[in-house]
Amino acid sequence: MTFVDASPTFLLPLTLPSLKILGTSLSGNRLVILCIAVLLILGFYLFLKKTFLGRSARAMAQSIDGFLIIGLNPQRTASLIVILACVVCRTGRDPLHPCHSLNPSKGFP
Repeated sequence: MTFVDASPTFLLPLTLPSLKILGTSLSGNRLVILCIAVLLILGFYLFLKKTFLGRSARAMAQSIDGFLIIGLNPQRTASLIVILACVVCRTGRDPLHPCHSLNPSKGFP
């Protein structure tokens, strides 16, 4: 007869060397997460400043009447921005997996 652990815990064995700055130790995993977050913020900023979709999103946020007058589709722009926000949230969440253990009761109070 085989018994199964009632509350298994899974942890990815990915560890990176830590870095000490001014007496504070930062793990390598958290430094990678910080770099990815900075790159995502910079990429999103450049997207909003340089692309047509980013400019139309800013125009729609400033004045919906002006946005409609110039003939842009607010439904299309809002849908694409929501999809982009979901992708950015997913990309920002993925690097956290090596830092936190996963168990079946994760997220419950």
